Amino acid sequence: MGNFELNRRKAIQAVGLGSLAACAKLDESDADSPRGAFLKSGRPALYGVNPNIPHMPNGLPSGLPTFNPAYLTLIRVSASHGWGFDVNHASFAYSGPNAPEPDSSNARADQAIALFRQTINGPARRRFSQIALPPGASIYPRTKPPYQNQTDVPSLDRIGANHPAEIFIWYDNPRIEIYNDYFISFTTFSSEGVVRAPNDSFFASRVIQTILPGPMIRIRNYFCDYEEIGDTDVFTTRKPDSPERIYSMNLHIKVPDTGNRTIPLIIDPDTGSGAGWEP
Repeated sequence: MGNFELNRRKAIQAVGLGSLAACAKLDESDADSPRGAFLKSGRPALYGVNPNIPHMPNGLPSGLPTFNPAYLTLIRVSASHGWGFDVNHASFAYSGPNAPEPDSSNARADQAIALFRQTINGPARRRFSQIALPPGASIYPRTKPPYQNQTDVPSLDRIGANHPAEIFIWYDNPRIEIYNDYFISFTTFSSEGVVRAPNDSFFASRVIQTILPGPMIRIRNYFCDYEEIGDTDVFTTRKPDSPERIYSMNLHIKVPDTGNRTIPLIIDPDTGSGAGWEP
């Protein structure tokens, strides 16, 4: 966190992906914020299970179900100028010999990078609906308004799922930075002040790669329930027809200022998980 202040009103901009907020220096008075409790570091207080894998001594917490996602959801976030962001996201399935084996983490990352790479067209970017799909890959056609019959979405709307899914986010600008151990967080309230669910299913880590310009993270959505019984963490896979559950998930990045400083920012989509949600 830099030793500078930023006018939050100027930092929030409607970009079609939830809300974008500058993370200025906070103190104890912010604990009563309508967005929930914040630490003095400016990071939201932990709400549910810690979603950032580097914080865990042995990687993922023990007891999680086998992770075999039905879809890969890819999100490209491009910072073109100033506070302007462009977003494109779509969901892909693989079948046949190109389908990754259960818990084949490296194969899924390779598939995501290959699909992202297809969107690069010199300095321009193709949308996911314009790329040539590799063998065995299919792109999910949306069925719900306002994006029915579309295969990609120009926002972070509708990123929920009613089954396990893995989300890959590529920040398409080499000047965007991410933290080494803090990729996402969950807060008690949505941007409209509505109470949201604590994290019980999402776990994020950095993707180490040198093919795409800009950093990349992956978020596993295990689609499960969590409870702590004594000293044991218990995770139980949810049923596809489970009631809808909505989270307030923050994406944490740093962007360059006009000087030599970086400004911490939060991209704040509301995230769904439950019946009726698409990949």
